[in-house]
Amino acid sequence: MAIRVVIIALQTIHASIPGVVSAPLVYPNAINTNDLPMMLTFPGQGTSSQEAMNSLRRQDRTYLVRGYVDPISQGIRDEKIQQTITLLQLCIEAYINPDNIRLVDQGGLHATIKISAATPVTDTGLAVLPYGPPALQQGYHGFEIQLGVYEKW
Repeated sequence: MAIRVVIIALQTIHASIPGVVSAPLVYPNAINTNDLPMMLTFPGQGTSSQEAMNSLRRQDRTYLVRGYVDPISQGIRDEKIQQTITLLQLCIEAYINPDNIRLVDQGGLHATIKISAATPVTDTGLAVLPYGPPALQQGYHGFEIQLGVYEKW
């Protein structure tokens, strides 16, 4: 299973969360404030193996999900802080929802993509997240979630 397929599955979940304005599949060069709150998913550390008995493959990977809510250049605005807290909670609830276990067909292979019980969902709480190339980098109020995803195909 391709990492990209998991990112697409997670971005599909993000797009369905109330309050998320954008969950793009293409990483923008810069974030447009009209697209906030924006969810982006990045692949993190992973472990891949093949099970000898039945030739099934398995991958456990941590994905970094970043929720960008409001530019820090706008200052601290309580309504945006409250929006960030609400969005963080809705994301966590979406990940632990059993309806979000996905069966993905990739070239005739059926893979199960689910949130791993072995890897807890962890988050930064409210944070300032940078985005953009170094010379143009901007900071945003938001959060980061480290999400363990288990795949078997």
